[in-house]
Amino acid sequence: MNDFSPLNTWLRVSTWDSGHPKDDERFYKAVKQVIVKNDNRTISQEDVYRYIIDFNADNKNSARVEKLAEQYSERFAVVIDFLYENNIKL
Repeated sequence: MNDFSPLNTWLRVSTWDSGHPKDDERFYKAVKQVIVKNDNRTISQEDVYRYIIDFNADNKNSARVEKLAEQYSERFAVVIDFLYENNIKL
């Protein structure tokens, strides 16, 4: 089981979903930490999606959270794919 807890540093901030450059910076730093913490193991987009949904379980606007979880898990997958295709280890 992969450890996604580094995403908490991004998800805990009230503006995590704003698209502001600082929030994006926090997101990408968290992505890097997830990869490192899991020793470059395969991480599925679905698992990232589920983690974001679960973290935001108390959010009343579940449709919005689902859409954002899809977008951010896709971004996560792009980073993973880039690292894999270019044989980059963190």
